[in-house]
Amino acid sequence: MPQASLEAFAHATEDVGRVSQALLNLLPLELRGRVKISYEAARGHYDNPITILRVNLRGEDVELLLKSLAKSMSDSDKLALKATLRLRVDEDGCLHLRFEKAAAFKGWVKLAEGGEVVKVKASIPSSKRKDLEAYLAEIGLTK
Repeated sequence: MPQASLEAFAHATEDVGRVSQALLNLLPLELRGRVKISYEAARGHYDNPITILRVNLRGEDVELLLKSLAKSMSDSDKLALKATLRLRVDEDGCLHLRFEKAAAFKGWVKLAEGGEVVKVKASIPSSKRKDLEAYLAEIGLTK
């Protein structure tokens, strides 16, 4: 069964509520009201407090998430995703995406490479892994 997780860090200088909203904004509307965000207290390298926020999805909700992200992504991000696809899929067939946290808070879906991000990890159904590029193009995630 496909699974996905969304994860973001809220540093001591950030409002956990805003980070929570950024995470929720990446979800399709039909999932926002029924998902549960988990909060984990952690410490940074310099013993600074960090809150780790996570949402886990299973089954059909994973494809709903991917299709929703696809609808909101720019064509340039879709082309960038296609160009870097091999770097974003691990040996277990999980797709790893990172989106700008500040943009997500505003309701925008913008791929990111570093820093302040919401991480999305989605397992791709084994039946779709053989031709991953075709599957992602079919659901609109790549161009």
